[in-house]
Parts: sequence; C-alpha cells; structure tokens
Amino acid sequence: MNKKKNRHKWDKKELKAAYLFTLPSFIGFMCFVLIPIIWVIVISFHKYNVFTGASTFVGMENYKKIFTDVRSLTALKNTLWYTICCSLGNTAIGLILAVLVDNILPKKKPYFLDLFISFHH
Repeated sequence: MNKKKNRHKWDKKELKAAYLFTLPSFIGFMCFVLIPIIWVIVISFHKYNVFTGASTFVGMENYKKIFTDVRSLTALKNTLWYTICCSLGNTAIGLILAVLVDNILPKKKPYFLDLFISFHH
C-alpha cells in the first residue's frame, strides 16, 4: 500500500523529444551567454591586445586600476544612479498607466477579458 505515485513515467521516446526541443535553446544559451561570460572573466585577468591577440597574465591588477581610478568610480556611480532612476521611473510610469487603463476602460468589454487572461498565463 505504500506506493510511490509517479505523475508521469517518461519513456525514452518522450525524453528524446524533450531533449531535442530544448537543444536549440541550450545551444543558444551556451554560445551567446555562458561562454562569453566565462571568456570575459578569463580576459579580465590578462592584459589583452585586441588587434594582435597577445595577452599577458596580470592577475588582479586590472581590478586594482578600476577601483582606484577616479574616472572609473565616477562611471560606476553614474551607472548605478541611472539604473536606479530608470527602474523606479519605468515602474512608476507603468503603474500609473495600469491604474489609468483600469479606471478608464469598462471591464465588461470582451477585449478587457482577453487582455487580462493573456497576461496571467
């Protein structure tokens, strides 16, 4: 009576189909996200010449330069400020527009139901 309930038993054909359907996304993720991130981390520890391809290992020297240079710190501060302002601004504008649309549009119209259902799935 102590049976384990399996919601769905995967057979080999279904597993193969599932892997084949996810393969393009996995390849895209590897090529355009994961490998470039790893490559940037590796390059960040080198003095790298883009034109010749020559590189020498410098360790943490690049990071020391970034965090001691006034221009880099100013750029970092400006980037953080811009990101915070844009995030808050976009959220506020979106919230205001959502409230306006909710108050203006009659809820009994069929298109309102379509909009509501399409965004909650």
